[in-house]
Amino acid sequence: MPSRHESLLYQKFKYAPGQFRSHQPTAESLELASKVFNATQQPPTAEYKYLYFPSNKRMKPSIIRSKLTLLGIDNVRILDAHCPDWNTIGLLVHVNYEAELLAKFTAAQVQPIAYDYFDPVHLRDQRHAGLSQIEKVTKLKNIFKNNLTRSLSFMRYPTCYSVAKYFHRQDILTADELTAFITNSKRQQIAATFPANTTTATTAHSHPSSSAPALVEAAVQSPSAASDTNMQL
Repeated sequence: MPSRHESLLYQKFKYAPGQFRSHQPTAESLELASKVFNATQQPPTAEYKYLYFPSNKRMKPSIIRSKLTLLGIDNVRILDAHCPDWNTIGLLVHVNYEAELLAKFTAAQVQPIAYDYFDPVHLRDQRHAGLSQIEKVTKLKNIFKNNLTRSLSFMRYPTCYSVAKYFHRQDILTADELTAFITNSKRQQIAATFPANTTTATTAHSHPSSSAPALVEAAVQSPSAASDTNMQL
């Protein structure tokens, strides 16, 4: 018969902490497991959608995201947030998150609105007042494309690639623009991960008479961190 001390040790280490250890599943865990271990699930879709909601003023993206937390919305699932118009907020999400997002807004008694980004009525700049309806639509498409390209630069990898390819399939981005974005994005990732270290060459040319230990020290000097370099996406 085990002693009291051994029983306490057994109770203490019976369910050792760790994410791969056995535990008592909750209702949420069982629901998640049913989605993971289910052969009838639909294949993943790479489709995205802008949803528009009313707003009483124009806000910065950071302010919009701070307001979304009041509804219990996970900002990681919001790929883009901006105000395309004075009283409109646009949110870019994956289509699989659309129902959950609408449910959270409905709980706050907020309903989505119908907003056509390419409606010429939204082009209020007097400099373009003389354009035809077709030219105004083309101008709005260019504005939408510029905003989208900027938003893509702030998205995480590989989400930005998936979103860019989707809008290419929607004829928003051309094949050349898609290729240019992917190429530039890869170059930026490489530059951020492996920043150039020219300390050795600079030291050698600037101080040709410096001693050998100084050159050795400069050669083994660690490159500057990516966070220390001012990079514009």
